[in-house]
Formats: sequence, structure tokens, C-alpha cells
Amino acid sequence: NANGGNTLGYVSPIWNGYGEYGIQGDQASALEVTFNFSPDDPAPEELDVHADNGPDSTYPYFGTRFASTNNDLSPNSFNYAYITGTTQTPPGSPPSTEDNKNSFTAATGIPERAESAVWKYNPSTQDLSAQWINTDGSRPTTHLVYYAPDNVVVITEDVAAFQNNFGTDNPPVTLTCVPPFVSQVQRN
Repeated sequence: NANGGNTLGYVSPIWNGYGEYGIQGDQASALEVTFNFSPDDPAPEELDVHADNGPDSTYPYFGTRFASTNNDLSPNSFNYAYITGTTQTPPGSPPSTEDNKNSFTAATGIPERAESAVWKYNPSTQDLSAQWINTDGSRPTTHLVYYAPDNVVVITEDVAAFQNNFGTDNPPVTLTCVPPFVSQVQRN
């Protein structure tokens, strides 16, 4: 929770019935991801994040798919996108329906636009943040929000507009990379 600092949980390696990543309490079975960046880059962005233990290798990337009135994030709008499994899209490109498939579309048959290379990484904090690319190529300010009714994380530009539409119990959140859980066996 970006406001209170408390941990809400870990990203689940299993999609919900709509092909969206949810949150779980157990770190031991959480989603494990990998991504590449140059150690010389102090703020890597437009990263593809690979879901190493994701549920379906057909959609191996931890990406986003749009879910609102149009395919753009903007001020004074509650528009948002869910985090889903995707195929790879070119970095810096607007959302695609022709070239990109995603786990939501596979689960529902409803075509939605998606992007994979939306992630920015902060090596100092180990936080992942998102950067959606609008259909006109613009880069809106993008925030992560926990959507409690569906137990998922979404991205939006206007957190207040999102909360005004969906409720204030949907706080801004931070995704932080943590080392994989390693269980230890002790010898007697």
C-alpha cells in the first residue's frame, strides 16, 4: 500500500477467471519474474517482464490490457487497465489488438488492447512501476492501484477519479521485487 506502507501481499502466479493476475498472501508460491536491463542505466524503462512461473507460456509476459471506455489513460478519467498475461509488444508502442494477444481475450473471447513493455524499474528501491502508452503515442502519468473487489492491481492515470468511480477502498500500491522465497530444511 503506497499510502500506508503495509504489505498487501504478493502477485499470484495464477490468473483469475478473466486472465488477470491477482494478489495472494503467500510469498512461497508467488509469481516469479525476470527482466533484463543494463546496470549502467539508472532508471530502466520499457521493460518486458517475463512471468517465469506464470500459468500459460502462450502469454509469458506480465503486461497490461485495457478495460475502460477507450484505450487511453487521461486526467479526470477513471480509465484503467488490468495486469494480465500478454505476448510481446514493441517497447514504446501504443496498445495493440492485431499483434498482441492476452490472457483476458483468451479467457473471455473479448478482444482488448494490451501492452507488454510497460514496466520501469528502480534499482535503488527494487520497485516496478508502469508506463502505459496511449493510442496517440503519448505517455500519461501512470499509477498502480489495488482494486479490492477483484483482488487485482490495475493502472490508471487519475487515482482520485478511479476512487470516485470505484470507491476509496482501492489504494495506490507499489510493486516491489523481492528475492524468491527459499524454504530451509534444518537437520536434527
